Amino acid sequence: MRGLDESAPQIKANIEAAGFRLTDVRYLLNSHARLDQAGGMARLKAWSGAQLVASQPNADQMARGGREDFALGDALPLPARHHR
Repeated sequence: MRGLDESAPQIKANIEAAGFRLTDVRYLLNSHARLDQAGGMARLKAWSGAQLVASQPNADQMARGGREDFALGDALPLPARHHR
């Protein structure tokens, strides 16, 4: 699944293959805080120093580590919590 924490190295490699450095990334935009979309965000944020942008409900969900999801409960927690 795209977005998993394990996909962060591939995303980094793709950015570099396009001729950019990961530190060139200034913003990471999260569309929704589910494992398949946000799982690698914490690692990419740490590597790049980019600002993570999300709506307030999604930021709250990432701060909970993906737990208490409205549909999935605690079934698919994120590997790392979003830090404000």
